[in-house]
Amino acid sequence: MTTKRKKSADQLTLSKPGASDADKVKQNLESEQAAQRNQEVAKNVTELDAISKAAGKMQDGMSSSMPNLPAGAQDFVTFLKRYMFELIGLIAVIAAVLVSISLWRDKRSQQPHPDGDDTDLDFKTGPDLAR
Repeated sequence: MTTKRKKSADQLTLSKPGASDADKVKQNLESEQAAQRNQEVAKNVTELDAISKAAGKMQDGMSSSMPNLPAGAQDFVTFLKRYMFELIGLIAVIAAVLVSISLWRDKRSQQPHPDGDDTDLDFKTGPDLAR
């Protein structure tokens, strides 16, 4: 009693697709994107090279643009460039101290004298209207 089954015509077969059009399009797209990234990287490297050259020139300071200055003057200009914000802060602090001293002196000069010579409180002569 052996019965043979008929094989169905629909069979699922697993196979690796060949180089279809979709694979070719995908590879072309990936290669174009890689080429575009390479161009951007090359552009960034060029820009970084230009920036580093400019930074090198800035570190040289006035020495490269004005070679006739004495070495002491070039060192002083380099010092000014390096500590510019600290110098501005120092000048601002000195100005604030001078203003506070001036205000303190002005306030002190307006205080009544301790000898009691205040004409505003003198009832015989009246308030000082000359002010």
